[in-house]
Amino acid sequence: MTKPRPWFRLRAGDSLPRQGGGVFDRFFGATILFVFLGGVACRQTAPTPSANASPTLAPPPYVLIGPQGATAFARLADAVQPDRSNSSAPDQATRIAAGFGFLVTEERAVAGRRYVHLHDGRWLAREDIAAVSPSTFTGLQIPSDAPLNVAWIVGGPATPRVSPSPDAPPRPALPERTAVTLRGRCDDALCETNRGWIARARLAIATTTPPPPSLDAARPDERWLDVDLTAQILVAYRRHRPVFATLISSGVGAPGSPFATPIGTFRILAKHAIIKMDNLEHTDVVPYSYDVPFAQYFKDNKAFHATFWHDRFGRPSSHGCVNLSPQDAAWLFTFTTPTLDAAATSATATTTHPGTLVRVRGDISRDSLP
Repeated sequence: MTKPRPWFRLRAGDSLPRQGGGVFDRFFGATILFVFLGGVACRQTAPTPSANASPTLAPPPYVLIGPQGATAFARLADAVQPDRSNSSAPDQATRIAAGFGFLVTEERAVAGRRYVHLHDGRWLAREDIAAVSPSTFTGLQIPSDAPLNVAWIVGGPATPRVSPSPDAPPRPALPERTAVTLRGRCDDALCETNRGWIARARLAIATTTPPPPSLDAARPDERWLDVDLTAQILVAYRRHRPVFATLISSGVGAPGSPFATPIGTFRILAKHAIIKMDNLEHTDVVPYSYDVPFAQYFKDNKAFHATFWHDRFGRPSSHGCVNLSPQDAAWLFTFTTPTLDAAATSATATTTHPGTLVRVRGDISRDSLP
C-alpha cells in the first residue's frame, strides 16, 4: 500500500514546540501548529489528509494571531519583501484579524526572520503569532473491579472540610477539575470524598446508567457512550461496565437551538483524524474555518472532537459539538467504531458495521455557561 503523502513538512533547522506524546502519533507524522479562531461550530467540510505517525511525536501545538493582526502573503518571497508584492494581484496580501487561526504546515527561516506557511497556502511572519498550550486535562480509566465513584471539582476551587459539621476545620483548597473519589454519604448538601467533605454543588459526579435498549443484545461486550449534559461528563462503557470517565464541554444553546448538543440516542456516523470545521452557516457571527483533530460525527453536524482553543472542560462552551481535551479525544477515537484502517485518516459506519452507540441526556445549567 502506498504511504500517504505528508500534508506538512519540517525543514532542517526548524524547531517547533513539542509536548507529551502518545496516540496522537498514530495520525500525525510531524509536529504541526494550529492557530486559534475563537469558538468552533461543527459544520463538516472537506477532510484533511494526515500522515503516518511516529511513536514519539506530540499533540499538535496551537498558536494565535497576535493582537495587532497579521498580513498573509500568497508567496514566501512577498512575505520576506512585502514592498515587492505585485499590486496588480489584490488577493496576494490579505489582513488577518487578531485571534483568527489556521493550520500551519511549515515554518521556515529566511534572513534571520521566521515565517509560517498556512494550510491554505499563504505565508505570514512568525512574530505575528503566539504559542498556546493545549489543555493537559485527562479523564480517568475505571478498573474492571471498581465502582463508578468519581467526581470532579467544578465552578472554581473548592475547600473540603474534615467533617460534615459546619464548624469543622477546612482542608487545603482543591483546584477546579481535581478528581475525587466518593465515599459513603452524598446528599444534596455535602459529599464525603477521599479529600474531605465537599459541597455537593461544587462537584460534577459521574453516575452509572443502564445501557440503552437499542444496544445490540447479541454483543455482550458492546461499547457505548453516555453523555450527561447536566454534569458535563462522558462515560464510556462496555455493556454494563464503565471503563472511562471524563469532563466535556457541550453546546451552549438552549434545547433545539443550533448551538445545543442534541439529546437522544445516536450512533457514530463517521470519524476523521482531522477535518475542517466552520461556522459559515451561521449569520451575525464572525466567520471562521479551521481544522480539528479526532472528530467523530454522531448527529448531522455535531461531533465529538479534540479542543485546543479552550480549557473549560466541565462547562458548556461549544456550538453544539462535544468538546474533549486533546488526550481524551485521542483515547475516545481509538475506543469507538468505525475503526480506521492502518493508513486511513477517516472511516464511515455502515449497516453491517455500525458505529458506536451514543446516548445524550440531561440539560445544561444556565449557571454553568461561560
